[in-house]
Amino acid sequence: MRKLTFIILCIPGLFSCSRIEISGDEKQLLLSERAFSEYGYSFPDAPQGKYTKFRLPDGAIEMTYTYKGYAEDSSYLNISNTITIDKNRIDAEDTYLTKAKSVNLSKVLNSKLIEIEGFKYGDDSFLYLWLTNDKPAGNYFQFRLNNITYQLFIQGFYFADSESWSQFFADKIEPSVKILFKKE
Repeated sequence: MRKLTFIILCIPGLFSCSRIEISGDEKQLLLSERAFSEYGYSFPDAPQGKYTKFRLPDGAIEMTYTYKGYAEDSSYLNISNTITIDKNRIDAEDTYLTKAKSVNLSKVLNSKLIEIEGFKYGDDSFLYLWLTNDKPAGNYFQFRLNNITYQLFIQGFYFADSESWSQFFADKIEPSVKILFKKE
């Protein structure tokens, strides 16, 4: 298997995974809590999210943003957004499948994924409603377009239908994808 999990690849001393500086422009490509403010999600007292960027041993670039925001009224918003830019389409296909197979929410207490039909993007994609204790808790979305794999976990906020997701995608995610392809 060409790609092992990200964690194994980045164990210091074993492989040449290197952390590199993420630019302000690159940070704008990743979905952050700002995208949810118009939906009433704002956590001014929460710590800032964390941006990371790595060059993987095969030359791919992986940028990630993670955020955890909680409020006194028990509302919360967790985000994990990763963009992987592989050297070519073949490697990106492998990345897409590896990431998709690595997600197993059944290990998270009382969680499961239900596919939301009707939304497709790029060469490969899927969109799931994340349920915890049989109640909607978030979304899991992933797509591959040419040599780019995009992965997004949202918890504490969700879309249960493809029409609402389509609008959110068009407003909040697709503009970043178009910028990525201008850079390629």
